[in-house]
Amino acid sequence: MRKLPQDQQESVLDAMDLALERGSFPCLRSFIEDYGRDFLESPSSSVRERFIALQVAGDKGAAYENVHGRYSLLKVEHPFNRELVAKGIVEMPAIQLPTQSSDLGTVAA
Repeated sequence: MRKLPQDQQESVLDAMDLALERGSFPCLRSFIEDYGRDFLESPSSSVRERFIALQVAGDKGAAYENVHGRYSLLKVEHPFNRELVAKGIVEMPAIQLPTQSSDLGTVAA
């Protein structure tokens, strides 16, 4: 687990929101594993609440992907995902999937 300075917590939460929005649950889980303790110990109740909501969404997404495959919830048409692929930063694993599920489209709620 890494140590996250308090003044960077909101920025990391924003990055976690983006990971959720684009369906990158492995990325979201990585943030949770790396910084979870720091968020839970934050003196800010809004930081703690925001993190817990993301953690719940991450758990649901991970459970789904454990059954249907890693990156099975990735939103291939999300502009950020398309940009990463276009720049050669990542491969688009979900393109090879015959179908994509939107079962967890409301995970962030």
